[in-house]
Amino acid sequence: MRTMLAIPLWFAVALNGPYVIDTVVGSGWIGDGGPATQAILRQPGGVASDGLGNSYISETGGHRVRKVDRSGAITTFAGTGVAGFSGDDGPATQAQLSSPYGLAADIFGNLYIADLGNARVRRVSIDGKITTVAGGGTPPLTAPRNLAADDAGNLYISDFGGHRVLKLATDGVLTTIAGTGTPGYSGDGGLATAARLAYPAGLAVAFDGALYLADSANHAVRRISSGVITTVASVGTPVGIALDLFADLYVADVEVAVLLRIPPTGTLPPLRIPASDVARATDLSMYVADSAAGVVRRIALSGEITVAAGGPAPDALLNHPSGVAADPSGNVYIADRDNHRLRRVAVDGTITTIASAVPWSEPSGVSVDGAGNIYVVDPGLRQVLRIAPAGVTERVAPHLTLKSPATAVADALGTIYIADTGAARILAVNAAGVVSTLLDNLAGPRGLAIDGLGHLFFTEQDGARVQRLDLASGSLIELAPGAWRIPRGIAVSAAGDVFVADSGRQQVMRVDSTDKAVAIAGTRVAGYSGDGGDAASAQLNFPWDVAIGPGGVLYVADLDNHRVRRLIAQTRPAPGVTIEALGPVAPGMLLVLHGTNIPANPIVLINSIAVPILATDDTQIQVQVPLDLAVTGAAEIVIVDQGRIAATVSVPTAASAPVLLPSPLSALPGAVISIYGTGLGVGALPVTATVGGIAADVVSLDPSPGYPGLFQISLRVPRALQPGMADIVVTVGGVASQAGMSITILAQ
Repeated sequence: MRTMLAIPLWFAVALNGPYVIDTVVGSGWIGDGGPATQAILRQPGGVASDGLGNSYISETGGHRVRKVDRSGAITTFAGTGVAGFSGDDGPATQAQLSSPYGLAADIFGNLYIADLGNARVRRVSIDGKITTVAGGGTPPLTAPRNLAADDAGNLYISDFGGHRVLKLATDGVLTTIAGTGTPGYSGDGGLATAARLAYPAGLAVAFDGALYLADSANHAVRRISSGVITTVASVGTPVGIALDLFADLYVADVEVAVLLRIPPTGTLPPLRIPASDVARATDLSMYVADSAAGVVRRIALSGEITVAAGGPAPDALLNHPSGVAADPSGNVYIADRDNHRLRRVAVDGTITTIASAVPWSEPSGVSVDGAGNIYVVDPGLRQVLRIAPAGVTERVAPHLTLKSPATAVADALGTIYIADTGAARILAVNAAGVVSTLLDNLAGPRGLAIDGLGHLFFTEQDGARVQRLDLASGSLIELAPGAWRIPRGIAVSAAGDVFVADSGRQQVMRVDSTDKAVAIAGTRVAGYSGDGGDAASAQLNFPWDVAIGPGGVLYVADLDNHRVRRLIAQTRPAPGVTIEALGPVAPGMLLVLHGTNIPANPIVLINSIAVPILATDDTQIQVQVPLDLAVTGAAEIVIVDQGRIAATVSVPTAASAPVLLPSPLSALPGAVISIYGTGLGVGALPVTATVGGIAADVVSLDPSPGYPGLFQISLRVPRALQPGMADIVVTVGGVASQAGMSITILAQ
């Protein structure tokens, strides 16, 4: 640590209670009200267009439907962004959807939504109100996936899980027009109602009234005309389908990640777009939902392909963060799944993307070992990758066949433990690369954590269990039986407390030494609220992972809130801590916090940003204020000790707050002197100085080498000064430095 500098700012308070929650990184910004090409789309799954030139996009991962008007502006048309079912007979923007997929607009101006997660089809009428028109009753829908409307106002529904296609007539009668409900492939040349389908998806109505169907698991495009079904093309895995002006079929084939083009005669080359849906717009262009890239593309009649909606997420935005880890230095690592990135949030709050020699598919789990190696699990690649501190990326046991890996952690001896959810097992890969099965026949093993006593903790998301395995004896102990719903991420503290992100409960749970499970964050109702307050009263939206950082701070991957959030336990500081605040703080300034009973390894947060600790002892802590500190209102400074708040205080902020460091000075009139200080703020604020009340020339003003936040200012002592003591005042942006800094003027 560097030598402590004597800068006068004292503070202290006493506070106790449960965990406080805040957001480390991420936001709910989606771009409504601006250009569609600058908006964030969370897994666009379906597209449609109405007769007025408006386009609609279903955000399957964002649980909302967006509207792009003819000017290119985007707004939310239906859904709140929180998965659930609510809002029928009210405004669509206040209703909850759950994984909406297909969309269709009818001739009357209504928009229909395949609300797959709610097993319903819902209609938004021209007055903006939403209702359920199919599902939720008898006959039931299993998983309505795609929709199409004909010119008579009839609606066609593909029931993905029910292996049927249904027709909703204008009188509200729902009938089956294809499929028996039993998956299979049969019936060509006969009645469609006697045919077998397998996971039907995309639908399109032809100009002659025929209905085209993406029979996804049968790898076929099928046609229903006058009640008779035929196969017109064999493809990979079709999920979306549409016809263009020339009756060419456009088929979104997710198996080969292309958009197929099938004309009535001849062939057309496929387009290399990993599409999930496609639709024809009123201007006769084609709109394609590119779920992998998070955009909707437009194919003009000329063949030109442009982005119509969606774009790269700003660096500070997350898209379904599904894994989080922290290293001993306080850096936080995030598996930013649907941005296809691994991110690092440094202790100063800056976020960067970690490069990898292996392109990410869907990084979903991350951990860090004691040597600084980062382990990333990518189910899309079916791989576990290790990134060494030097940045070298390698596959862990490249010969190993994984089905659907979820998490990997390493112990002090270099053994790597892998939870392969799809294979229902936990594997161990020792330092020599030898693979063994540690446990099998598990019910969806997901989270892994290891303590220093030779215990491996793991969750079974499908079995609603949390267990501890003694690696030496092989004995298993179930923790807090009956407390869990869908436990996913898990972490264990040095004190033996176990923390679990239970996305089924929408809570983070703690299991103590008495085997009692207590909720420490979340209300059991999905949503986003509570930052800055009691974590138990805050809303989470599918907490997916949890990690422990330095000082016992907890980090939570809040999946559907697209945030990583932090939990800090509150406590009352040790007796004798006295705190008072003197004056404002400015961006970038050096700060020394004085007190008694200062923790040995503190964490300091300023406006929820963990700031670097430059020096510390048992009476003071030296830090630097964040350069991007907001200067409107007050700043909250928090000291954390072992995961609990030891002290907190609110102090005023200012664009500048110059403080000069005390130093014995003497000089002749006309000489140049150098003094040190902090609190210049950021930007080119005007700097002036006086010595003995007389203006002094500022010869130079530079950062102080080796000390962040300090500046060195050189002044020329006014020649008119007489021998004796003279005060020095430096003014920055109209704010003067503290009184009491002086110089001895020597006789000539």
